[in-house]
Amino acid sequence: KIIGLCKQKNVGLKFIISPVSIFNSEVDLMRLMGAIAPIAAVNTIEVINFAHLSSIHTSDHFYDEKHLNTKGVAVFNQALLDTIDKK
Repeated sequence: KIIGLCKQKNVGLKFIISPVSIFNSEVDLMRLMGAIAPIAAVNTIEVINFAHLSSIHTSDHFYDEKHLNTKGVAVFNQALLDTIDKK
């Protein structure tokens, strides 16, 4: 429904993969990519993958194994803005 609504309203849509900690399973990440890749391809949606963002470090930027802390959110947001601004 969201994809259809974005197309109907002429709103650009991107899939964003957020940073993951060292505790994340690469198998889970590959499953996620496998699930969204066909949807993205059929609908011409860009996938921006920040899973392994080099400026994010588990010990500094996560408050648990899956959630960014305030510092991590700031780093991720800046990377996202920088990436979107380039396009």
